[in-house]
Amino acid sequence: MDFRFARLIDGTGAPPRGPGALNLDSAGIIRSLGQAGSSAVDVTGGGNWTLLPGLVDAHDHVCYDVGDEQAQAREPLALLAVNGARNARAILASGITTLRDMGEPGGIDHVVQQAITRGMIPGPDLIRCGNYLTPTGGHCWFDGLEVDGPDQVVATVRRLCREGVDFIKLMVSGGVSTPGSDPLQADMTDAEVAAAIATAHAKGKPVAAHLHGGPSLAPALAAGLDTVEHGVYLTRQDLERMAEAGAALVVTYGTMEAALDCPDVPASVIEKFRRAADGYLETIAEALRVGVLLALGCDQNHARIGQEIRALLQAGAPPLRAIRAATLDGAAVCRVDGRTGSLEPGKTADFIAVEGDPLADPGAFDRVQLVVKAGRPVAAGGRCLEPGEVWPA
Repeated sequence: MDFRFARLIDGTGAPPRGPGALNLDSAGIIRSLGQAGSSAVDVTGGGNWTLLPGLVDAHDHVCYDVGDEQAQAREPLALLAVNGARNARAILASGITTLRDMGEPGGIDHVVQQAITRGMIPGPDLIRCGNYLTPTGGHCWFDGLEVDGPDQVVATVRRLCREGVDFIKLMVSGGVSTPGSDPLQADMTDAEVAAAIATAHAKGKPVAAHLHGGPSLAPALAAGLDTVEHGVYLTRQDLERMAEAGAALVVTYGTMEAALDCPDVPASVIEKFRRAADGYLETIAEALRVGVLLALGCDQNHARIGQEIRALLQAGAPPLRAIRAATLDGAAVCRVDGRTGSLEPGKTADFIAVEGDPLADPGAFDRVQLVVKAGRPVAAGGRCLEPGEVWPA
């Protein structure tokens, strides 16, 4: 199947091209970017649509929403899984075709993943960690895997790897959303972090750290940490260390803003969200200046990756750089850039069509007209296609 486009941004940072066609094989793999045959499916939108790679949300919790996390953690797991199914549908319709799930209680991320894989519900491809490790009473203790000491850490990491997770997540620093937790203080000890990283790497699994800044960063990087999540209070020296170590920063700006507008967020943490939102753009700007690899995450502000792209633009990122953070660089953080994240021969045809030119108008990411996974249209006009529904009709 071929898809005729008017304008295409391939996600690598290269300038737009077009008109032309994405030429696919029968398995939904891109053969070439060439000329359109007479049977090509028209995705030009009358010349006003732009094709881009499927977007990558590199940090989300699909079963949770912005609000009172501790109250949500007390809900039945079955109800949380149903909420995850609902969110997965909205996430896919927004143009996100790959999502790194940063932890759910009771292994329900695996349930949602299996439901998507079996075609029971629509949703993005999930990259999953199962659940995160936190010390007793640490950040998100109410739904994490509480571990104390290197021995418990090692045993828990080994168990998660046995269960088939794609990566390991650690609550290295305190957090914004947990009452009484300080985002700049260490939660896990350096020895616990080093033990987790060494064990995960020995099993071939990368390690992500919830880490806003503070004294834990340098030893975690020295131990081989792969990604820093949030990083609200990182200093220039912190970011230079990350760039030197090759560690990526996953930015989650939108969830900070969303929390300030959510009546369900507890009063005990709202001021922490306000402080985080106030300084976050400057941290992102510094990361851009230093040259840290950036990816984007909606966190619990589901399906709003356009908000994250606009935050990068506000921080000074060139438009093609911001788009790459939401596509190829996000795929690299998820370790799936060999098959998705850019529109190049040999990769899976995961792509979206947005109305307008996103280089001139980032609001185009809020106007996703078509979502294609592995060469098959799965959402159009802001909604997922139902079983048996064909696009174009």
